[in-house]
Amino acid sequence: MINNQNYYCKIFVNKDIDHRELEILIEEFKSKNEKGTNIAAWGEIDVILNKAAKPPWGMVDDDNFLYWKFFLDLEPIEGIARDEYVKGIIKLMHDLRNNGFQVIAACDFEDELPKFEDKDRRK
Repeated sequence: MINNQNYYCKIFVNKDIDHRELEILIEEFKSKNEKGTNIAAWGEIDVILNKAAKPPWGMVDDDNFLYWKFFLDLEPIEGIARDEYVKGIIKLMHDLRNNGFQVIAACDFEDELPKFEDKDRRK
């Protein structure tokens, strides 16, 4: 079991789609939906429109990820094993990347998560 405070994770994502389209895309991770929070088997996924976002929404410089269109707030569910939580985040990141998103993690354990280069992004 892990301490939720140490495993909050923010995933910045960027693509020219609307908020609802992103929510629909990650619904496969959902086991139950409560007030806009998708609860996956490993953690909660909140889709947030980034108020600091600046266009363009297509491929942009990774250094500017703080200004990407969306971010996902992720927190582990109670009782989940650390490895299962990290594996769930890795799968989410790969699925988003395979759907044409730029993806960058910002969390205390980000060194355990994938780092993608623009040339790896599928169109």
